[in-house]
Amino acid sequence: MECKRSDRGCVAQESDRCLFITFPALVLLIVSLVFILRPPDMTYLDLLRQGDEHAARAERTAAVAAYQEAARLRSDDPIPYLRLARVYLDWGRTDDALTAVAEAERLGAREADFERLRLAIHIARADWPAVVEHAQRLLALDPTEGEARHTLARAYVELREWDAAQAEYQALLNADPADHVAHERLGALLAGADPAAIRHLFAARTDLADNLLGVLREMGTIDDPAYASALLGRACFEAQEWALAVHHFERALSHNPDFPDAHAYLGYALDQMGYPDEGRFHLQRAVTLAPDSPVAHIFLGLHYDRLGDFSAARAEYETAYDLDPTNPATCVEIGQTWAAEGRYVAAEIWLREAVSLEPDDPALWEVLARFYLDHNITTEGRGVEAASELVKLLPDDAGAYDLRGWAAFQVGDYAAAEDNLLQALSLDPMLAS
Repeated sequence: MECKRSDRGCVAQESDRCLFITFPALVLLIVSLVFILRPPDMTYLDLLRQGDEHAARAERTAAVAAYQEAARLRSDDPIPYLRLARVYLDWGRTDDALTAVAEAERLGAREADFERLRLAIHIARADWPAVVEHAQRLLALDPTEGEARHTLARAYVELREWDAAQAEYQALLNADPADHVAHERLGALLAGADPAAIRHLFAARTDLADNLLGVLREMGTIDDPAYASALLGRACFEAQEWALAVHHFERALSHNPDFPDAHAYLGYALDQMGYPDEGRFHLQRAVTLAPDSPVAHIFLGLHYDRLGDFSAARAEYETAYDLDPTNPATCVEIGQTWAAEGRYVAAEIWLREAVSLEPDDPALWEVLARFYLDHNITTEGRGVEAASELVKLLPDDAGAYDLRGWAAFQVGDYAAAEDNLLQALSLDPMLAS
């Protein structure tokens, strides 16, 4: 019996020793497994999360670094590249965005995911033929995707393929009769040519639709189809709907090829759409048909301005000023061409002429204040004076205080600079200057 008890004791002691040895070893094994198996996954997910947080705060360099490190940890995963593409797109780095999308596609990303990103990138580049191509690919994957069809319709408008655009907007309305955007766009395309436009514009009830309805009511008393189409074009022009404006001004010229205002506005709208050669033809035609039109000369001046031909632009602006010396906008444009050539004294004369014509217009004082600030002109505190006038006119505007703060800083009045910049931040905490 003693032997048995002793044996049992020996066994118990041996078991205790085994447990004592085994338990720490087991803990070490678990800890090792955690460190060996878990950190890459955890680090990868943490990097994606960090990248997302940086991207949400527009901290793009940090976001890119986080996503690139995530891609290094998982070289076969397309997700970091898809997120990189979004950051690059928001950053305006569309070439880098396309490269990231191509890598995501190579690594097996879902076709809808990378096509959707490619579509957004080509919209940002205003590459409308490519937009058509990728929108059609998305619709081939899912014909019910309304956003892709809206984008396709818009691309057709930008390409001036009016019939194709109308067909896409009609398809959108067939799928969703309450689609206000489709009603507005289809109504705008049909206005003046198809009575159905009125029904679509009433259904849209947007600002543009209401303005076009007002023009259509006025057209009932107009016998001149060219003038009526030009009125529709002006409504679209004022809404900065350049392609729709082009549509109606082209229709106006189909009724009257020698309509100078239609040529002038068409030329400007084509310039805005990125068709400078076509635009110049119509602008020069407008000046030829109506040499006494200040608008035609201003639009032609703006065309040359965009091309960097400041001397030619100024010649057109000066002609417009001679025809209408009361327009401050013309004075501003003349002043800006002198400033672009480094002729600051001449520029200041014209910018001050603009504010003298309309001293209660804050936009003119802002242009003058920015001129002094941008070109580091501190003579007699004129920048502070201009910015102070702006603050008087806009006492609750953060941008006005921001300008006055930097104008004060420019002349060494640091206390006033601090006061004004703090006031700007109190009015708009998100202001970054």
